[in-house]
Amino acid sequence: MRIQAPRSEIARDHNIIPAVAPTGGQMASLTAPLAVEEQMWSKAIDQLLTWRLESQKQGGDDLPSNQVIDSAIDFAKDMIDGGIAYCAPDSMVPHGGGIAMEWNPNSGTFILEFSESGIARYTQFNKHGKVVESGHLLRNPSTRQFELQE
Repeated sequence: MRIQAPRSEIARDHNIIPAVAPTGGQMASLTAPLAVEEQMWSKAIDQLLTWRLESQKQGGDDLPSNQVIDSAIDFAKDMIDGGIAYCAPDSMVPHGGGIAMEWNPNSGTFILEFSESGIARYTQFNKHGKVVESGHLLRNPSTRQFELQE
């Protein structure tokens, strides 16, 4: 069975966008009304939980492991619990055993990839497609929050 993005959508700033998407990098510039973004992140978590159930039923190398999905859920919960209203991703897809979240602000593209338990790689591209920053976020085992590693 092929995992697909959800069909449900909600309105954000008078635009209809997919209910799931990525985050990362210069988050302060990616803020929006708190209630809307909390809804978007909640929908992302719902989709991750759906993928988790599908992964348990199906198995297979191309589906994300429960540990990778749990890492993405922890990250999404961090974004909701932060109280700053970090924008939910514009898209979120399972790929090659991982999960990719993508944001597309006017300044370029930001991709956050979860491929191992507690580890996320981020890459920020400018609007011309050039990599301007990359790095890793690691989940602190005691707080379960993701922290930037330089």
